[in-house]
Amino acid sequence: MATNSLPEDCFYEIFKNIKDMETLYNCLFVNRLICRIIIPFLYQKPFSKINHFKQYYCLINTYLFCIDEEEKDYLHKNSIKITKKTISLFDYAKYLEIIPDLTYAVECWFIYHLGDLNEDQNYNYENDIQLDNNKLSLQEILLHLFLRKVKKCKELNIQSNLFNNFLFNSKFFKKIIINYSDLISLHLLCNNFNDLNNLKEELFHNFISIITNNCFNIKKLKITTIDYYYNYNFQELIKILIKNQKYFKILYLSYPNQILLNNLLKIIKSKKHTITHICIKNIIINNNMINDNIFGSIAICENLEKLEFINCDSLNININDNRILNRFSLKELIIHHNANSNFLDNPLICKFGHSLYNLSLHKVSPYIMQQISRYCLNLRILKIVCNYLVFSSYTYLKSMKIEEFTIYLEKSLLFYDNYIYILRMLSLNLPESLNSFTIEEKVPKYTKLLDNDYIAPKYLENFLNNCKVNLITLNFNIYIRYEILEKVLDYIEKRKSLKYLGIRSPPGSFWFKGNKNIGKQILTKIENNNVKIITIRKDE
Repeated sequence: MATNSLPEDCFYEIFKNIKDMETLYNCLFVNRLICRIIIPFLYQKPFSKINHFKQYYCLINTYLFCIDEEEKDYLHKNSIKITKKTISLFDYAKYLEIIPDLTYAVECWFIYHLGDLNEDQNYNYENDIQLDNNKLSLQEILLHLFLRKVKKCKELNIQSNLFNNFLFNSKFFKKIIINYSDLISLHLLCNNFNDLNNLKEELFHNFISIITNNCFNIKKLKITTIDYYYNYNFQELIKILIKNQKYFKILYLSYPNQILLNNLLKIIKSKKHTITHICIKNIIINNNMINDNIFGSIAICENLEKLEFINCDSLNININDNRILNRFSLKELIIHHNANSNFLDNPLICKFGHSLYNLSLHKVSPYIMQQISRYCLNLRILKIVCNYLVFSSYTYLKSMKIEEFTIYLEKSLLFYDNYIYILRMLSLNLPESLNSFTIEEKVPKYTKLLDNDYIAPKYLENFLNNCKVNLITLNFNIYIRYEILEKVLDYIEKRKSLKYLGIRSPPGSFWFKGNKNIGKQILTKIENNNVKIITIRKDE
């Protein structure tokens, strides 16, 4: 069919509904008309599609070709030279719908821009400071570019230390805010004292204030703080920001201090009817804790469906007040990496269990498994770390009605072949209702894993062969060797039930390493068995 046989509006609607980025990219080269229609769709959320740090370099370069003279001068004054002089074919920045946290993207850009920083160069403290300043300057310019160019922003991530008074002022904020009326998600990253000065803090608060008075459709607010002092003005801004939203639903607090936690009730009280999801992460200071009073503040949310506590060192709650417990009708509960937590050591699970649909736990004891099997009768998704389970505990799985099951592998589980026994017990006790099984890595980023730290193909083969349920979905959110894929292919050909295979596929995956061609051949054979391959990004 000739491309001139349909009006441009029809092509726009067709490509608007194509969600696969690879398909859109392949259509770019048909002709100029199609290219002009597709480019805006490709550049709505480009950062979310990247899984290789060289791609960040290329994408940042694309945007640097769009900066104006003021922004170029600012980079030049800060000793950042843009060597290539190319006129951009499109105004790429205006198509963005998500302005992301640019920290990692800028790190990747400098790695390539400086040629891996020249391994023969001798570094000193001054070099490091200059490099950090350059990274900050580039982030400032990109934020300035995106804020002034974006026409329809839906998600905004901003850092307090990027509001340099040479680039930003109240006049600039008031000029661009008209393009943020459809803002749905806002992430405020408040940096530590060393990265802030009074002018930056004032501009940061000024921008939040302008958002508060002009954006009324925010449904999700995330606040990340690192050594950031919560003064009264900031707290009031957040309270008014939430109050002014029509349908506010989701609140994320990461690294909150005790001042913010103690004032949680004041902050969320105005939206107790609309909030459906609260997540509290990274409470790592000893005198900061989630106590009964804070939990009581959360309980005022009448329609709360999802509650998350992640990496909260002091999650110590002993609630005997049924008036508080009876307010909850949670569908999802996620509790991970909470040292010294007693959250589920008391019979809370029997109070929450009747409504739970999704339960994800890091610390699971035999007692908790028993409680889940007894009280969580509507549970369909279960995710657990198996560290603390005796093998007899796995028998509780049989009586559950779960449809999706995930086991998290920690490094301790990979030593001494612990996972061999775990996989063996799982294969014998998975419930008949199960159709999706996932193995996911839960290892700190700083932990170095070797090839032999991962599941051996023969043990996975034993698990698949002894598994009594016919799986529809099998996911490996871990690095795997190509031999694992061979065992999966055997399972697919024997059982003929699998429809979806999820694999983690960034660069560095072991089965690509030295065996790229073999890995691709096996994947092709798997796809020929009518199994859809789903790529899992590491942060998903």
